[in-house]
Amino acid sequence: TPAALLWEKLRPGGILVVIEPGTPDGFANVRSIRSMLLDCCPPEGQDEGDEECHVVAPCTHSSHCPLGLYGPHLRTAQSLQGTVETTVTTPSDTIDTDTETDRTLATRRGP
Repeated sequence: TPAALLWEKLRPGGILVVIEPGTPDGFANVRSIRSMLLDCCPPEGQDEGDEECHVVAPCTHSSHCPLGLYGPHLRTAQSLQGTVETTVTTPSDTIDTDTETDRTLATRRGP
């Protein structure tokens, strides 16, 4: 998978960030990547430690996601402003912001 290839290229101490759309499929993708990394590179029990996977965000525990039992509810909201052209040509009191939701996962490689 692309996530496994990126993980292999990551240096010890490096951070892998995955961002998917805030949809049920996006949640399933992030949860699948999290499970794959934790299964192949558990955070404990490695002799050298360079292969360990530690979840950094959005959760700080390095276990499988318990939210999968309850459905795809976890998402992060991000407000986005218009483009530079919109900002320059539109009065500031009329600039709309869109709220996008996404599913994120940040993992660190190594001890």
